[in-house]
Amino acid sequence: MSTTRVQRLLTEYGSSHQNPTHKAIHWVMVPLIYLSLVALLWGISIATINAALLLSIPMMIYYLMLSLRLGAGMLLFI
Repeated sequence: MSTTRVQRLLTEYGSSHQNPTHKAIHWVMVPLIYLSLVALLWGISIATINAALLLSIPMMIYYLMLSLRLGAGMLLFI
């Protein structure tokens, strides 16, 4: 996928997140929601792979398809 798709997604996101309170809540809550989901899935094992890893694989594929830079940033976050 091209950079234009990433730009379009970011523009759509930016236009719906203009309120400073809304932005502040997202900066705190979105990472906490992600970390909570990973923590919940960490204890679930499917064969020898935990479910948190299984969640991360399609997520990383999605971000890498959008942009290598975005994928690299998400890899650091994970």
